[in-house]
Amino acid sequence: MRKVLPKAKIKALVVLAFSSFLLTACTLGDLPVIGKFFKKTSEPVTLTMWGLWEPKEVIDSVITKYQATHPNVTIQYEERSFASVKSYKDSITTRLAEGTAPDIILVHNSWVPALSANLEPAPDAVLSSSDYQTLFYPSAVESSVFDSKVYAVPLSYDGLALVYNRDMFDASGISTPPSTWEEFRVVASQLTKREGDTITQAGAAVGTASNVEHFSDILGLLFSQGGVKFPDDLGNQASADAVSFYTNFVTQEKVWSNLLPPSIEAFADGKVAMIFVPSWEVLSILNRNPQINMAVAPVPKPLDLEGSPINVEWGSFWMEAVSKNGSNKDVAWDFLKFMTGEEGARALFDEQSKLRAFGQPYALRSLKDSLAGNPYLDVYLKSAETAKSGLLSGKAGNDKETDALAEAINKILLGTPAAEALSTVKDSLK
Repeated sequence: MRKVLPKAKIKALVVLAFSSFLLTACTLGDLPVIGKFFKKTSEPVTLTMWGLWEPKEVIDSVITKYQATHPNVTIQYEERSFASVKSYKDSITTRLAEGTAPDIILVHNSWVPALSANLEPAPDAVLSSSDYQTLFYPSAVESSVFDSKVYAVPLSYDGLALVYNRDMFDASGISTPPSTWEEFRVVASQLTKREGDTITQAGAAVGTASNVEHFSDILGLLFSQGGVKFPDDLGNQASADAVSFYTNFVTQEKVWSNLLPPSIEAFADGKVAMIFVPSWEVLSILNRNPQINMAVAPVPKPLDLEGSPINVEWGSFWMEAVSKNGSNKDVAWDFLKFMTGEEGARALFDEQSKLRAFGQPYALRSLKDSLAGNPYLDVYLKSAETAKSGLLSGKAGNDKETDALAEAINKILLGTPAAEALSTVKDSLK
């Protein structure tokens, strides 16, 4: 009598036979996914990488750590020199479109949406969008995740904070920095000193475009706190109110003037009590005046109708991306995952801190607490969860947008109604 095998055993034998066929008929490199990754990670790979400000020894310290477990991968980092960030942005945009960009590219977070068609998204197996949302702050997600694909990964986080002169506060009997915009207006007035019509000590560097070095970031913050989308909502009442509030510090409060030096220089030289800057500008201040007695505080908040603060901040930071036409794109993304992971991020911060007073604030949420209590960086990371971002990021190559807004500010200071000036900006950016 013929013995009948159970169905489950027959199925197992079929699977075993098919697997044996695959192993004899195909080489390992031909197998899907596993074979491909094995082939790419065992053969020599050379990648090119562009940066702007970090010296080669800083980035090479991270590359060396990666190569310890990936000895076949060579990453050639170049610190590039351009006349301006705008010229770098233009070069990268052109090269990506032509297919001549380096494998790994430094990009500002505000550029990613426009560049994404020519960027290679991260493989889900390397960095999925769900993992990305857990690892990084919302502003990074909004900047670089589209259709559940990750197009860039942040090297650091940065944004806007209120930096103030402790000595000036103490001399005026002010014990704490302002936490709301109304408090800021009052404190700025109290800190302003004049001889006749001449400001000898400015209360705050705010209200102009010509000598407030991050004026567009401040307006980006005010717009975001007021729910204004740039440039779509320019010309409506909320945008006009935000810009009028900004320029009133010159036209009404008279705590700042176009005749004063550039804001960061003025602050470092003791000519203004409060400024708004990202963390890397704190380094500029320390380089100019190492003895300055300053502190960093959160940006002021508006209050809602119930008197509660509207917790919206402003973020502006740099990211790494992979060219769509690059070679070995999976390996490039594998390196970026390492570079922006905890080991790579700590190594980068440590090397940066050897060359300057502090490194760039960590982009990873998991490393936030490691900088708790840092007198310069703690505030920036505490504000990261509620930060918005966009094309008004200052000194980020978005000259078309920031120049148009500067022109509007100048018109308003000369008497043009805010809504009219902003409508012109909106039309110019269509």
